[in-house]
Amino acid sequence: MACNGEKKHLDKAVLTDTLMTDILVEFAIADAARNYSISRPDYPRFKTEMFYDAILAERGTNREAFVNSLGYYSIHTSELLAIFEDALNELSRRQAEAVK
Repeated sequence: MACNGEKKHLDKAVLTDTLMTDILVEFAIADAARNYSISRPDYPRFKTEMFYDAILAERGTNREAFVNSLGYYSIHTSELLAIFEDALNELSRRQAEAVK
């Protein structure tokens, strides 16, 4: 694994499982904010694509690397399942913190 959060697989950069989990958690939060803004007519429209790009950029990656990595993990389903489980656990932890 490289220090920049990527691992090499068949000459394509594949984001680490930890980085994929982090991105998916942030995407889920962006989606929730968008859904909330839709339910509130007094709120401005929330553009998730802009937030997706910002989330990826903050983590030193881009859509192409994310999509390539998602393709890799979709073939390696046990790794993808672990990523989704970790993301769900993190979202649950954050929700519990917010409720306190």
